[in-house]
Amino acid sequence: RETERIEFKENKIKPELIGEYLSALSNSACLNKNRYGYLVFGITDELKVVGTKFKPFSEKGKGAEPLENWLLRNLKPKVNFDILELNFTNFNRYYWCIFYSSSFFNWKSCLH
Repeated sequence: RETERIEFKENKIKPELIGEYLSALSNSACLNKNRYGYLVFGITDELKVVGTKFKPFSEKGKGAEPLENWLLRNLKPKVNFDILELNFTNFNRYYWCIFYSSSFFNWKSCLH
């Protein structure tokens, strides 16, 4: 189920919304003394695993800038995040995409 630090999306959303989710999820994770927040693509709001055609390493932010670079440059305050792309053949070669983020350079600082 979705929580204050886990959000599920089925397919691609606007770059600005990805940024907003990453910021909110990392802040919420920190406030709840968790290391990361997660934005997971390929799962519906009803928690059905469907895979996704969203491929973040091929996507663009605004203009022609790669999505990852665009997010890193535009998120203020800085949000550290990583992207995992997982390919599962039983989902018709669809991907799961997981963004996980922490809003601090040293995540332990949010545990104090």
